[in-house]
Amino acid sequence: MPCTILTRLEPNHTINLQRLPFYRAKLSSKSREELINVVINKADKGINERISALFELRDRLEKLPDNSDNSPQKLLTNREVQALYYLITDETEFPVMVYPDEFTVEEITHEKGHEDSTYKLKIIRAIEENDAVLRAQAALLIADFGQVSKKYKELKHRLVAAITAVLGNMVAEPDHLFLPETGTAAKAESAPSIHFKNFVEALYFIDEKAGGHFIKIFNININDFSLDRRNRKAKAS
Repeated sequence: MPCTILTRLEPNHTINLQRLPFYRAKLSSKSREELINVVINKADKGINERISALFELRDRLEKLPDNSDNSPQKLLTNREVQALYYLITDETEFPVMVYPDEFTVEEITHEKGHEDSTYKLKIIRAIEENDAVLRAQAALLIADFGQVSKKYKELKHRLVAAITAVLGNMVAEPDHLFLPETGTAAKAESAPSIHFKNFVEALYFIDEKAGGHFIKIFNININDFSLDRRNRKAKAS
């Protein structure tokens, strides 16, 4: 289990910010196939490098001219859609459930004297947030560039079910990481986090009815979603 945690967790934000330009420079020369391999290869790559590869792929697709003729260069391939779908669904639980007795802070962050339960909770939250970023961005990439592919049409119903299940697990997450509560104990309300909203946004642009269910329940404002996505949806209607 600790090896799995190590590939997911890089909570030292200062170091990570310093690494990001290095990751982007290294990834800029890779082919799309190589980028996808980085994104899905949790055995060899840290979470931040995998997220950087995902954003590098998005940047390349977004910089291409408008895709009025459905040019394949600006679309995800069948393999890419399949790989990103697998990334979203490759765990039996989401969020990834990690328990304090499964790791020490020192083996993860190299910090000494931080084995108390409060600090460990911060590490656990970092694991779940990092994982949420990776999966949500994979779902949004499919929503933006994958819907024309044959593989997307094959997987759409399963993709909708998978994202819906992710959101359901976020709702049930015991520490309210993704749906922190506001208000008083007598009248507490859930305030969807950016991670929760990103999954709802991906779901909405894949299946409006399924996404609308969460939008209504959690009072999410559609105007907070990407303007480009809203414009594309309006043109397609």
